[in-house]
Amino acid sequence: MAKHELISTAEAARRKNCSRNAILAAIERKAIDGENLGAQYVVRANPKFERWLPSLKRQRAGRDNQEGST
Repeated sequence: MAKHELISTAEAARRKNCSRNAILAAIERKAIDGENLGAQYVVRANPKFERWLPSLKRQRAGRDNQEGST
């Protein structure tokens, strides 16, 4: 297996212009490759990550849920 850069979920979110929660959800769905390193996850910045695009529909739903709970 080729070695790929490991990046934090915060850095992955910055690169994809989405929330950290969107990154964690994508890891959970196996849409991107992530590894649990104790208390936090890291993302493997491989071609799978590069191809992945955050879902605007999911992001919108998340924002709507946040606005409704304030």
